[in-house]
Amino acid sequence: MAENQGIYKSVDGVEVKMSNNEIEAEQKVKDAEAEEERLYAPIRNRTREYGNVLSQIEFITENGLEAWQTRVTEIKAKYPKPE
Repeated sequence: MAENQGIYKSVDGVEVKMSNNEIEAEQKVKDAEAEEERLYAPIRNRTREYGNVLSQIEFITENGLEAWQTRVTEIKAKYPKPE
């Protein structure tokens, strides 16, 4: 006897084979989520490394504006914008 092939989902505790349209729709969602992550990861990483406004002002006060600009440039190089 051949084994049932396909992708299944659970509906009310019952395993139901997914239609091709459902599979394609689910893949589109996964692709969109991956693209969103690719686009926004550098922004999140930069924001985390920059720190909040208060810590940036403190950095400028202690190290000078040029040092802060250098730091920002280094962070941008570390996390470049996606193409």
